[in-house]
Amino acid sequence: MGYARDRGRAAATAGLAALALPMQPVLMTFTAGQVNLLLLLLVLLDLAGRNRWWTGAGVGLAAGIKLAPAIFVVYLLLTRRFRAAAVAVATFGATVLAGFVALPRDSAAFWSANLADPARITGDRNAMPSENQSIRGALARLLGIADVPGAVWIPVGVAIALAALWIAVRAHRRNRELLSLGVVGVAMVLVTPWTWTHYWVWFIPFLVMAACAAFRARTWWPAALPAVAYLLLLPWRVGTGRADIPLVGLVLLPENHSPLVRAPAHALYVALALALLAISAFRPAWFDPATPADSAPAGGGSPGSRRHA
Repeated sequence: MGYARDRGRAAATAGLAALALPMQPVLMTFTAGQVNLLLLLLVLLDLAGRNRWWTGAGVGLAAGIKLAPAIFVVYLLLTRRFRAAAVAVATFGATVLAGFVALPRDSAAFWSANLADPARITGDRNAMPSENQSIRGALARLLGIADVPGAVWIPVGVAIALAALWIAVRAHRRNRELLSLGVVGVAMVLVTPWTWTHYWVWFIPFLVMAACAAFRARTWWPAALPAVAYLLLLPWRVGTGRADIPLVGLVLLPENHSPLVRAPAHALYVALALALLAISAFRPAWFDPATPADSAPAGGGSPGSRRHA
């Protein structure tokens, strides 16, 4: 993000981590014992730093744990990092092979009959529950079709993925690597057939970038919209689910609320993700304004001494 390695950056990291912990996707990741933060960490540690001979291994391992991160291989190819893409594919292949060695029958069933079946996630093809914060779920609720046809949602998902990859490649060329990775991650979660709320830990890179942008701008208004979005992502208690377990998060608003309130609440994460993609395409500086090094007078420091996200 363009900061030197000092106590100030350590304090900022701790502060941002403290802000991220109460977010509903993060809370649900810990509550449900999920791996999404691990996948986020694997991808960011792998691709956000310098290129090394093993770059791509984190992406391959993440794709081996949960298939969706394989989209980052496409991103690596589009940014002409062919060695890293090859390492990612080789690592992913190793995880698949390990799966067949350890669980041959289950692996064969997954890669043959279950891979393309959305019902493998929840046991049925109903995409309408608000727990499904994917573009497929949003379309199902919008159209009132529980099993929204693939001919409807897949072209929309492909269009979103292609647009996001274009945005990410452009950001990469401008040395905004964290922005490019965040864009691909958000698109990945959007186009998954079923997206649990805890998948949306990919909002965290945008929280980091928005906080840094607001700090650099030294004015209040760049922080206003991120602050509102952050408040919407907090685990507000909205009701009680099965076994008297509290429902937390506006996206889980129960059906007994007015449709005028419930419909936008159930579309919250999808709408926020689409907004982030639009901002990344047309106003990327909102996440990365000029740093002091960029605007320093000649002789006052090298712009190249700082790295953009």
